Amino acid sequence: MALKLPLGLEGALENALQPEIAATFQLDGAHFRRVAPGWAYPRHDHPGFELNYVVEGCQETELTGRHLVQQAGDLALFAPGDAHASRNAGNEPMGYYCMHFDVDDPLLRRLLVLSGTRLHTADDPVTEALAPGLTRLIGIARRPPEQALVERLETISALFELLAAMGRALAAQFDAAPPVPAPVLRIANRLAAWIAEQVEAPDSEEPIEHLIRRIGYSPAHGNALFARVYGIPPRQYRSRLKLRRAHLLLLDSGLSVQQVSDAMGYGEVSHFSRQFKRWSGLSPQAYRQQQARG
Repeated sequence: MALKLPLGLEGALENALQPEIAATFQLDGAHFRRVAPGWAYPRHDHPGFELNYVVEGCQETELTGRHLVQQAGDLALFAPGDAHASRNAGNEPMGYYCMHFDVDDPLLRRLLVLSGTRLHTADDPVTEALAPGLTRLIGIARRPPEQALVERLETISALFELLAAMGRALAAQFDAAPPVPAPVLRIANRLAAWIAEQVEAPDSEEPIEHLIRRIGYSPAHGNALFARVYGIPPRQYRSRLKLRRAHLLLLDSGLSVQQVSDAMGYGEVSHFSRQFKRWSGLSPQAYRQQQARG
């Protein structure tokens, strides 16, 4: 039986609304690994974030001008572009869980960027909040594969529980000690909001430089303030939001690629297709086929 919802709120005793959500999350190379004494991984970096959780043993990580030592139960979060090299620092095997991820949700991304590369010890509130979710992900990673779809959905569920815990813990940490001045946050957030509004209404799009000048800053200074809060320049942030919107529209099989192109504000479908391929490495049609295969 279909449930008909009232169109109005007359007589409502409670009206609990949840926020609209349009965000993407990318997970790469998540794995649990147990390594022998003497193991080392050479210096490297990633375009997204990295989470590294030591389950047993001791890991040392060298960054530019910094040295981290992780004992069992310690968690390290690495910001995009922070080059680092790691090694097993003990005489026994070391077990760790690692995941590389990126997220375009502005609130969570802001928290992660402002947190920066940081070691959270086992008794840190952030680690304590994330430990149950990490234990669940490690359990999924270590068990023999059975049903791909079920494992995929269980992983997604565990990941978003982890992200929720991460958001709560980092927000509480920043409430206690704001990492950047409030005016910088206001400027970056206003620019991010304008960019998001114009991505949804592409006919209203203005150059990033115009938006920054509307706030009262030079383009160079405005770009620097935005990157300080969101970790990427505003132009790159806008491209990510556009790619997310294109992904969502292409998932609607009722829309042709031409209709998606029109909704994205492109005059020619060929122009949209070239831009989409620059963003994602796939043509719009190839992306649809990939999603259909699951």
